[in-house]
Amino acid sequence: MMQQIGDFLAANPWIVILLAFGFICWIVAVRIIFTSPKFLRKWLWLLLTLLSFSWSWNISPNTFISIGIPVGAFYVLWFWRFGRSPTAEERAKHSLRVRDGTGPKGTLTQIRMLAIAYILASIASIVLGFWCVGGAVGDLMLSVFSRYGQPAPPEFKTFYDMIRIPQALMMVGLCGLFIFLSFRPYWWGKLICAWAALSWLGFSGVMCLLAGYDGRLLWILSAGAMMVLAIILHQVADPRFSGSYLRNS
Repeated sequence: MMQQIGDFLAANPWIVILLAFGFICWIVAVRIIFTSPKFLRKWLWLLLTLLSFSWSWNISPNTFISIGIPVGAFYVLWFWRFGRSPTAEERAKHSLRVRDGTGPKGTLTQIRMLAIAYILASIASIVLGFWCVGGAVGDLMLSVFSRYGQPAPPEFKTFYDMIRIPQALMMVGLCGLFIFLSFRPYWWGKLICAWAALSWLGFSGVMCLLAGYDGRLLWILSAGAMMVLAIILHQVADPRFSGSYLRNS
């Protein structure tokens, strides 16, 4: 299945360009939301960026591709450029916090280490998103039945096909959270990284025990290793488990 998708994308590079353009627009929109004073209810705006229009089509009897257009992110970019700015009264009403430099201080090296940590975590989440869309989770789970010489129940395959897109969307949301943490690295971010690393590496370990090593596990193993590296970088740069995020001193 992964080979079919890879061949199809190689024959239609415009799809890769479209996906890259949409992803870049989404990243820019997320960053603008948290850096521009034009957006007051920032978390609601962030949820809006997850709104997308998608369509799917089959490339083989058992494989389909889905493309999403981030219409929510496009609207955020439009509003940032052309939308009405909040009035002074609206700013006061919603308690827009003025960045006065208060809070714990960190060195430039610490700030850069934290940013690198969450950039790695974001990349790992996107890798897992593509991995999920490709149907690797379902294929690996169904391979357990093949190893023991038993046919997989048809409803299992149907179930794994249905959850591919929700799994990928969850990875997209996780990536957005890590992008936010890249410039506001709260201490609890490393706990989320630890949860992700434990889940991904644990899944790989269980699959190796049940069905043996499969080359497709390399993707999730790589993503898990990147997440572990992100945890280490965060812990070295900021070993605290309380308080606000570090500011540049």
